[in-house]
Amino acid sequence: TNEQNPAILLMNEQVAAVRENVISTIKSIKSGIGIAINDLKKQEDAFMSRIKGMPTQEREFIDLKRQQMIKQELFVFLLQRKEENTPKAQVIDKAYSLNEPISPKKKVIAVLFLLIGLLIPVLYLYLKEILNTKFVDKTELEELTTIPVLGEICVNDSGQSLVVKDGISSSISELFRLIRSNLQFILRQKSGKVILVTSSVSGEGKSFISSNLALSLSLLKKKVVLVGLDIRNPQLHDIFRTEQSNQGLTVYLSSENCGYRDIVTPSKESDNLYIIYSGPIPPNPSELLLSEKLDNLFNYLREQYDYIVVDSAPVGMISDTFSLNRFIDTTVYVCRANYTTKENIRFVNSLQESDRLKNISFVINGTTAKQGYGYNKK
Repeated sequence: TNEQNPAILLMNEQVAAVRENVISTIKSIKSGIGIAINDLKKQEDAFMSRIKGMPTQEREFIDLKRQQMIKQELFVFLLQRKEENTPKAQVIDKAYSLNEPISPKKKVIAVLFLLIGLLIPVLYLYLKEILNTKFVDKTELEELTTIPVLGEICVNDSGQSLVVKDGISSSISELFRLIRSNLQFILRQKSGKVILVTSSVSGEGKSFISSNLALSLSLLKKKVVLVGLDIRNPQLHDIFRTEQSNQGLTVYLSSENCGYRDIVTPSKESDNLYIIYSGPIPPNPSELLLSEKLDNLFNYLREQYDYIVVDSAPVGMISDTFSLNRFIDTTVYVCRANYTTKENIRFVNSLQESDRLKNISFVINGTTAKQGYGYNKK
């Protein structure tokens, strides 16, 4: 083609237009770069001016800092002086008074101690009732049982086992006379004469009561025999101060050559009192108490004596005494204040309900009871 070809002409026009656009763009960029260079030169001048002023500014800053430090030290010094001169205490509110003190409050304390005073006795009595397993006096015993109480025997301070004597009216002898009177009333109702004296355990004064009760009955000019049927642990020979001999109840029960009169011993304390000591301790006490010879002996004693007092073994420890129930008329059950437990009294109640012992009555030993009217009360 030649240069006049329309296609060639069109392309040449396009190339020329592109060239003009490129040249125009380059001029615009060049102009913008020139403006930017001018701005940078202005910034350079400004920075150079500030750099030249830096020593002056630094000097002024150091002066200001120095002044600040001086004033700060002066301020701290003045604060210290102020604290030293300021009083330690400072009144916030003025003092005032009340008609009643804030504490202690007397009414609250009085009510508190009143409640404590009421609570302590109640607590004491409650703990005492729970922890105390023994009865103290006749009133407490009567609360535990419906069995009648013949009387009380006070603590024996005389040092003698036999305290009932003719012509002596001490407190303890008067108490034995009172028991004798109550016992006679029961025996008249029952038309009996055999009196069994027993207890729950040893140490309650069973032998002491039976011995003095027999003496008290003999002072009525009645023939009385005291039978020692506690053959496991005999105490009558110690009370009456006699030597334990080879003759006695156990010998009569186990031998064919011993008769009634061989075992009955007159007492030196009273002309109307006779004693049958238990004799040597046998190997078979339960079997001896069940023998027919013992029944024959009591039949003989009923004919010869007005009263028969039997000192038997404690029923709470062994069962020998229950075998004697076949020929007794009434039972004197000895218990000791501050010694016999409440459980023992309940045991006696069960004995009465089951009728294992006849006509039970209590005698309380070791109390503080005193008896007498115009007599020596020692």
